[in-house]
Amino acid sequence: MLLHPEEYRARILAAQGLTLPGRFSEIAGNLCGIQAQYQGHAHRALTLRSCDLTPEDANQTLVKSWTLRGTLHAFPKKDLPLFLHAGRRPFLRPVDTLETDPHATAARKAYFSQLILEALREGPIDREGLKALCREKGMTETEQESLFNPWGGLLRALCEAGRICHAFCQEKIFLSCPDFMPLEEDAARHTLLARYLAAYGPATISDAAYFFGTTQRAIRERFKTLSLAEYRVEDRVCFGFPLPEASPPPIPFALFLGGFDPLLLGYDPRNSPFLFPEHRQKIFTAGGQVHPVLLINGTVAGRWKQQGTKLTVTPFLRLSKTEGSLLEAAAFAAFPQIRQVLLLP
Repeated sequence: MLLHPEEYRARILAAQGLTLPGRFSEIAGNLCGIQAQYQGHAHRALTLRSCDLTPEDANQTLVKSWTLRGTLHAFPKKDLPLFLHAGRRPFLRPVDTLETDPHATAARKAYFSQLILEALREGPIDREGLKALCREKGMTETEQESLFNPWGGLLRALCEAGRICHAFCQEKIFLSCPDFMPLEEDAARHTLLARYLAAYGPATISDAAYFFGTTQRAIRERFKTLSLAEYRVEDRVCFGFPLPEASPPPIPFALFLGGFDPLLLGYDPRNSPFLFPEHRQKIFTAGGQVHPVLLINGTVAGRWKQQGTKLTVTPFLRLSKTEGSLLEAAAFAAFPQIRQVLLLP
């Protein structure tokens, strides 16, 4: 089936909740989690897509842990069995495991693990509080390099084991996970792929491989387990579930997406339907950052940065006077707290 590029983008924007907002907990799960190493970006991704997000409800409903592509994601607490499923093979350094590493022995890790788990049974504790507790119980400076490594350490090992997780908030707060039975690997991968295609599809094999951090061969085999239709969008051969009969809402003139937004991470950036190749390196940096972007008529057309009450927008294309006025109005609507919009040439 042939799809016009504009209809294709409109359907994906609707499926992702960007033009058809829904409940935040359903959105976070349906999108296979929201990448959340930067809380502000994750919060914006959910705010754009939900009609009921409040900090209190989000903190009660969502948790954060290392899941897809080995990165920190926010997802509903009830989905712990899915995201921390059996057979996961994350890339872990020695300091991110319960085994002996150059800084701490397995026995000492087991001792401090028990200490942390017992403390969290009494309630959530922030990272500095857990560090202070371990120091009080004899953790050395050398052991701290492992147990509280800035990129994971013992806390990641316990998260990977499904014993603890991050709270969904700006502060680095940890809490006990409820007891759960991880889903079997095949069932979990099937569910995640189905969710991906429902929210990001139709998508190419390359898109899905990029999103899940796996090979195209593996994705091709998994696609065979689902009843999928084939779609062609210009030079893209895509696969997905049958599309709804109803037409999607029109594409807004401007959308301001946060960094690491699912719309950016859901597709191979070398051939994304939302990103022109000449703009890729302006968004995806060599250091692994993914900048906040401005979408104009459904494609990436600039970057933005908020500093207090000022929003600075750097378009990648020349805007007419009318387009500049529309963009400014959209910015004030998207960021009620700003007082100035600066459009850089």
